[in-house]
Amino acid sequence: MNKEYIKECLLNKKLPENSIISLGLLSIAKETTALANTSGGLIILGMDNNFVPHNTRKLDYYVNTIKTTLKNFSISLSLSYDFIKINKYVIILLTVDELPIEKKLCSIGLKTYMVRNKKVVNCTSFQKNYYSQIKGDINYECLHKNEYYLKHVDLDFLEKFYNIVKSISDYSISKSIINRRYRLYNNDLAITLTMVMSFSYCPQISRPNADILIYDDRNTDHLLVHRVDGNIYQMLNEALIFLKKYLGMSLYINKDRELVRKEAYPIVVLKEVIYNALVHRDYSTVSLGISTEIHILDSSIIITNPGCYLYEGYQDADVIKIPRNKHIKKVNDLLLSTPKDERGIKSVFLNMKNYGYVKPEFFYEDGIYKVTLFNNTIYDFYNSSISIHKICEFCESPKSREEIYQHFKPNGKSTPYHFIKKYILPLVKQNILCLTIEDHVESKNQKYFTNTKIEK
Repeated sequence: MNKEYIKECLLNKKLPENSIISLGLLSIAKETTALANTSGGLIILGMDNNFVPHNTRKLDYYVNTIKTTLKNFSISLSLSYDFIKINKYVIILLTVDELPIEKKLCSIGLKTYMVRNKKVVNCTSFQKNYYSQIKGDINYECLHKNEYYLKHVDLDFLEKFYNIVKSISDYSISKSIINRRYRLYNNDLAITLTMVMSFSYCPQISRPNADILIYDDRNTDHLLVHRVDGNIYQMLNEALIFLKKYLGMSLYINKDRELVRKEAYPIVVLKEVIYNALVHRDYSTVSLGISTEIHILDSSIIITNPGCYLYEGYQDADVIKIPRNKHIKKVNDLLLSTPKDERGIKSVFLNMKNYGYVKPEFFYEDGIYKVTLFNNTIYDFYNSSISIHKICEFCESPKSREEIYQHFKPNGKSTPYHFIKKYILPLVKQNILCLTIEDHVESKNQKYFTNTKIEK
C-alpha cells in the first residue's frame, strides 16, 4: 500500500484505483464483501463522497466494530489496516484481498454484493451465473444431450490430454479424477463447455460464431480470405499456419540500419494474442452474433474478440484484466505447453520489443477486446504510407524515379526529383538500395533496386 500516493489522490479529490469511500460502519460489511467478490481493493473510512474528511470517533472503536461485523461473513477474508492523516483528521484504510474464484460469491446475511463503477451493488442472478460460468459449474443449454456431443468428441485427442495430465502428476490418477479436476464433466456426468470447446471436432455445430474469420483489408473492401473452426487448440494452430503462409516475409531495417527479411509479425506474439482472444471469450452465448476476427491491414493486424465476459474487464497502462473460463484455459495451457516467458500480455510487449517492432496497442470496452500489432519496426522511418520496408519491397526489381514516385504519390507539391532526394538517396548512401548506373547517380535513365544481400 503506497500511502503517499493514496494521500495525494485524496487531496486532489480523486479515488485511487480499485477503491471506494465507505458510507460508514453500517455499510462496512457489504462494502467489504463487494470488494472481495470483485477484484479486491481499498475501503476509505473517515471521508465523505466530496472528499471532505471528518471525525471517525475513536479509532479503537472503529477497528473493533469492523472486526465484529466481519464475523458474520460466510467465508473468512484477508484484510489489513492502515492510517493516514489529512488536515488533522485520521483516515482509515482497509485493504481487502480478492477472493479466489472458487470461493466467490461470499455473502453477508442473505445478501451478496459486488462493485460496479466504484459503487456497491446487489449481486444479480445474472452476475452469479457469470461466476458459475468461469468455474465451469453451469450445464449449458443443449449440453445435457450427451449422446449427441459424444459423437463429436475427438477421443484420441482426449486420450492425449489424459496422458499429459498423468505425466505431470506425482501419483497414479484416474480418468474420472481428471474429468472432475478439469471440469470436463459436471456433477451429473454431463459434458461441460470445457469438454466441448477443448475436445470437440466442431463446437461450431451448436455455437456457430465460436470461430475465427480472417479478413484482408489491404486495398480491398473487407475481403474474407479464410474461416477457421474446430476446437480452441485446432483454431489457434490453423490460424497461425494460414497467417504465416498468407502474410509471408517482409523487409525491415534493424538497429544497425541493415536491411533484413523477417516474418511480418513474430509468430510467438501472434500465437499469444489469438490464444487470449479464444480463452477469454464467453462461449455460453453466441456473443453479439459476431465471430472472433482477424483484420490484415497494410501497416498492422487487428485481433478482435467481441464476446468477452462483460464484468471486471479494465485497462491500466499496459495491463488488461479480463476474466476467462478457468477450466478451458487450464486444459488448453497443458495441450499447448507454451513456455512461461511467452505467456500473457506482458510477454507480448516484451517480445515485440525484443524483435524490434513498435509497441502494440490493446483496447477493451463493453466486452470488446482488441489487440493491434504493427508491422513496422522502431528503426523504420518516414511514415506509414512511405516506409523503408515498403520502398524496398517495391524496388525488389529495378524501378525508375518516375515509377517510384507514381507508386507512392506523396502529398504536397513534391516532384519526382525532390521525392528521390528525400526518400531514396538516403537509402542509397546506406547501401540499402543500389543503382543500375553507378557512375552517373542523377542520370535520367537511373533505376533503383533493393540490395540483394539480405539477411535471411
